[in-house]
Amino acid sequence: MEYIIITESFRKTLKKFKKYFHEKDIVFDIKRLIEKGFGKGETKLKNENYKGLDADLFKLRLKINNVDFRYIIVCFKSKNEYLPVFIDLKKGRYGRNLSFNSDKKTVAIINDNLEKVIIDYLTSTSDNPLTTYYAVDGN
Repeated sequence: MEYIIITESFRKTLKKFKKYFHEKDIVFDIKRLIEKGFGKGETKLKNENYKGLDADLFKLRLKINNVDFRYIIVCFKSKNEYLPVFIDLKKGRYGRNLSFNSDKKTVAIINDNLEKVIIDYLTSTSDNPLTTYYAVDGN
């Protein structure tokens, strides 16, 4: 079974954009990617090994209420799990060129958020839940 996992560190990033959309909008968009594949302007950025987990990073697009966003997700293929990492407005400081070939500040913010998301993912327990799981098949 495939899961979309929202971490506490990603929720903090989402708070900046709460007037535009909600967590469920991100979940539905990742489900669309899983079911239909890449859309226009969506790409695989790179394949990395983070903390012993083989991961693919993807840049995706999201448009809600005529506002464009760009965001990055990490996919752990061995576990069939997808974690959103970072989001910004398309015309925002980082959304203009959201990639690892960009300027140092953009790459640093992506790597910092990626590390926070993976740490939340790895340290989440039933006593201290830092993640919320959404099944791709169900609701």
